[in-house]
Amino acid sequence: MSLDGTITGWNSAAERLFGYSGSRSDGQKHYSHRSARSQSEVQDTLRRIGWGESIEHNETVRLRKDGSAVEVSLSISPIKAPSGATIGISKVARDTTETNQTRLTLRQQTEERRRIFETSQDLILVLDSRDSWFRSARAAKPYWGIGPRR
Repeated sequence: MSLDGTITGWNSAAERLFGYSGSRSDGQKHYSHRSARSQSEVQDTLRRIGWGESIEHNETVRLRKDGSAVEVSLSISPIKAPSGATIGISKVARDTTETNQTRLTLRQQTEERRRIFETSQDLILVLDSRDSWFRSARAAKPYWGIGPRR
């Protein structure tokens, strides 16, 4: 990518991720594939890279050719000439949609189990892999003489 944001190269992975062919993308401004980012943020990123700064794992949302959103992690680095001058931009986009959905599902399941565990009137005792007491529900105290461990 050039320092003004013009796409100068587009590989097959980008084609699969975004749905645009290389010939369709080359020469286009990179922000044609973005969503929900203001022009000032794009210009700020281009300015930072122009100064030689790298941006690692920037979580954002981009648009595919079909208009659907894809969550990506961007790593953006300057391309430098032997003289040290920044002459271009390298951008790597990784699809994080599935990973983010898995994290959300895990958080929801963990919270649901925590609520069940803490509000249950049942006798719940959690043992570790050596069959040692690890945690018990509040309702266990009167029966086993132990309280909840936090």
